[in-house]
Amino acid sequence: SNRFGLRSINNKDEQNNFKFIFVGDSITEGACVSDKSTIPSYFSFLRKDKVLNAGRSNSGPLFQLALASELLNYNNKIEKIFADEAKFIWITFAGNDLLNLVEEKTTLLSNYMKDGYSQDYFQNIDSLSEKQKIFLNEIVDLIENYGERSISYGKYGETSKYEWMAKRNKKLWLEVMKKFKERVENNGLKLKLVSITHKDAPKNSIMKISERFIDDNCQSLKIDCIKIEVPSNELNLNRTQMIDFH
Repeated sequence: SNRFGLRSINNKDEQNNFKFIFVGDSITEGACVSDKSTIPSYFSFLRKDKVLNAGRSNSGPLFQLALASELLNYNNKIEKIFADEAKFIWITFAGNDLLNLVEEKTTLLSNYMKDGYSQDYFQNIDSLSEKQKIFLNEIVDLIENYGERSISYGKYGETSKYEWMAKRNKKLWLEVMKKFKERVENNGLKLKLVSITHKDAPKNSIMKISERFIDDNCQSLKIDCIKIEVPSNELNLNRTQMIDFH
C-alpha cells in the first residue's frame, strides 16, 4: 500500500499530481489479482499517467463518497495531490451496491451526506492506523481461537439479500450520486461513472433494478457514464465461476 493506506500502482508510491483517481469496490481495488493487473494499474500503464487506486473491497456508494470526500479534503487543506482538471473514475457494480447501502446508512458514514463533514482522515492516518491494528488483531484472535462460532458467513456490506431492501434505498443512492458529482465538480475536477454488470449475477433481480436506476439518473444528473456488461458466455465461464470472477 502507499502512504494513504491504499493499494499502490505497480509498486510505486506516487506522491502527488494524480491525473486519474479510481474509486470503487473490490473490482477497482483488484481482489485476487496482482498489482500490475488491477484496472487502475493497467489504465496507468496504457495512459502513462499518474493514477491513484482508491478502491476498497466490500465498500458501497456511501463509503466511496466518504473516501472521495476525505481525499478532496486532504488535497484542499494539506497538500495538492491532484493534477489540474484531474478526473474521478467511479466504478460501480450493479450486483451489490444497493445492498451495501442498506448497511452503510446505519453507520457513521451517513455523516458524509452533510456538506463540510470530515474526520480529517488522511491528516490523522498514523494515529488511526494504530487503532485499526488493535481492532483487526482482535478480529484475527476471534477467528483463530473461536473459528466459525465468532464470525458469520456473510461479510460486512454483503449480508442483505432481499430485493425490497434494495428498492427502498434507491432514493438515498440518488442523493449520494448528487453529492459525489457536486463535490468533485466544485473542486474543479471531472467525474466519469462506470457501471459494471453481468447477466449471470447471483442477485440478478437486484442487478436489473440497479442497472435501470443508474441509466436513468446518469441522464437526469448529467453525469458522464458508460456501462460495461461482462457476459459469461463470451468468457467461456459457467455460472459458478462467474460468481467468483472479478
